Amino acid sequence: MIIHLTGITCTFILPLILWLIKKDKSEFINDQGKEALNFNISAFVVAFVLAIIAGIIHLAILSQLFWLVIVALSVIAGMKANAGIAYRHKYTFRLIK
Repeated sequence: MIIHLTGITCTFILPLILWLIKKDKSEFINDQGKEALNFNISAFVVAFVLAIIAGIIHLAILSQLFWLVIVALSVIAGMKANAGIAYRHKYTFRLIK
């Protein structure tokens, strides 16, 4: 759950550190840690692109709305993981298998 909720920071560094520390504890933690890390890497890339686009067209609200979506999806994933349900984010690059 904590690994999913660290996605609120919109970086992948904290989820990576937590996953590396906890991945050997259980298969569920390893699976959900990889899912959270993939989601956060994907979100970081999209946020970077959106920030560039928002800077070009002077529309900062675009980045703020994306951050709200990241918060909502991270909370949903964290709640599912806390309940023991494996959660899969849609539209996520599966970089870590």
